Amino acid sequence: MSTVNRTLVLNPVEPAPISMKLTTGLDTKIDIEYLRQNGAPYTSDLAGQLYLISRTSGSVASYVLPAIDMINGRARAFVPAGDITDENGYNVQIIGTVDGEPRLIAKGSASVFVTEALGLIPTDIIDTIDLSFDRDEEVNLNVTVWADTAKGAPYDLTAKGTTISAAVYTMQGGSALVPFTATVVAANVVNLYLTPEQVNLLPNVCWWSMIASTGAGSTTLCAGEVLVQGAVTPPFEDVTADWDYIKQDDLVPPAAGQVIHANYALDILRIHQFDFDSTDRAPTLDRLVVGDNIILGVTTWSIGSITKQGADWYAVLVAPAVQAGVTGEQPFTFHRP
Repeated sequence: MSTVNRTLVLNPVEPAPISMKLTTGLDTKIDIEYLRQNGAPYTSDLAGQLYLISRTSGSVASYVLPAIDMINGRARAFVPAGDITDENGYNVQIIGTVDGEPRLIAKGSASVFVTEALGLIPTDIIDTIDLSFDRDEEVNLNVTVWADTAKGAPYDLTAKGTTISAAVYTMQGGSALVPFTATVVAANVVNLYLTPEQVNLLPNVCWWSMIASTGAGSTTLCAGEVLVQGAVTPPFEDVTADWDYIKQDDLVPPAAGQVIHANYALDILRIHQFDFDSTDRAPTLDRLVVGDNIILGVTTWSIGSITKQGADWYAVLVAPAVQAGVTGEQPFTFHRP
């Protein structure tokens, strides 16, 4: 038994492209996944008919393409072993009813592989590759595409005019959640990218697939389960608390309730973890990152780095390297732009 898997993205303007490889002497199962242009499956039986038109004789063989999983837009045709006889190949058409209207759903071609030995059957299967993502982290991975199953012959995406697309789905055969940004970075290497915000939208368990498309059709190259781990860090909200703002010459650690801004180290704030009211502000100070702001009166500093020193105070590298115009007990606001 030979299995062919194809994904068809339907549009009302023209038939979807399709191509496949058929093998003589083998029963062939052709599984089709129908998707709308937004990536959602067609959740109805399109009453499809698959036609193979011999390039040599022009004879037409038809096969029913009934739905096998309507919820996920899947249909299947069965081609008996003895039907594939034209070594020159076939033109392929799929006709059905889409949104209540008869339509030429897909059009393309089928090449034929002639073999009598089962050991020579070409592979036309989807590689299973499971992925793991971390919330609040980007996904940035490179996928290498090969022209053979032994992975010895690179597939030149540019020369063969191939477009690669990929997306994450609710489940295998489910609706699309987010698309990857796919960028060809070498002749047979594609970079797939998701922002941290896109990762955070995903459920804990989902599915992904990558599709190669040419003028002749589209093929799912690889697919697999996606495991999304971790928790989304809540957004940083402004925090305001009072400290005793001290400007002095001595470069000493601050006491509880103090922020020391030494006259000879204008680019460093020394902040004690306890504010003027003896409240422990370590939970806030530990969440500060490069680029966050510290606001005191009309002065706004941008954080260049923050490190905990000793047991109870923080050294914060800031810009601009200037002191605020006030002293004494003052409200400090921590803000994320």
